Amino acid sequence: MSDAGLSFLRWPGGSVANKYLWGGDEDYSRFPYFEQWRNLSMTNMSSFVRLCSETGAAPLIQLNAALALVNGSEAAANYFVEQHRAFLDMGVKVIYYEFGNENYGSWGPPYG
Repeated sequence: MSDAGLSFLRWPGGSVANKYLWGGDEDYSRFPYFEQWRNLSMTNMSSFVRLCSETGAAPLIQLNAALALVNGSEAAANYFVEQHRAFLDMGVKVIYYEFGNENYGSWGPPYG
């Protein structure tokens, strides 16, 4: 990745970004809509942070837009701030955030 000159790494990435909760099992009790994707395979936050560190790439984080649509903007904002603090605790300053991916597509929750 370093040899390719990548300067950004997007996470969790792709059309399934609106299915991911990053905080752990406790989040499913707060946000039960997302329980159906509990076993969705993804790289964990610490592995992603390590990859950014090893490659020197800046993280581009996708926020789960469905979280705001299903649970309201205040609940989503609080969750996103918690996750931002988790990145800071891991020594990563995230500057770039993206709100969902291909929002409103029939393949993405909660639209599909």
